[in-house]
Amino acid sequence: MGAHGVGAICVLAAVLGSCAAVPATTLESPSGAVARADDGDIPPNYRDLIVQTILARTDVRTIRSARISQPTELWMGVLAGGNRQAICVEVIRETPITSNARDVWAITFKNGRVATADFSYAKCEGYSPFNELLKQK
Repeated sequence: MGAHGVGAICVLAAVLGSCAAVPATTLESPSGAVARADDGDIPPNYRDLIVQTILARTDVRTIRSARISQPTELWMGVLAGGNRQAICVEVIRETPITSNARDVWAITFKNGRVATADFSYAKCEGYSPFNELLKQK
């Protein structure tokens, strides 16, 4: 490999290293609820924080069913911190096109708050009914 190839690799490594240091955006729930937890840990009130986050982005009247996973480690991308502890939530909702649209949310936490909440193709396991989300109907 020539000097230019080594230089390009060094530049790429520096860029990716600096991206990994960028903190994840913190999303506050509509009520401003915050839990106390260490950086990246799943806070004790994570289920309430997830309900607030999903309801802020989904019409509750369209939700038919919901399931929540056990905490799992997922790749969330370089800007979100790489591998992070996450919770997956599967929401089955009605749309104008279909009565069973499936959304899978991957949700991470930072400093007791939701850090990221994005749709995901992650394969999560250990799902159980998420009745707290359905009670909001």
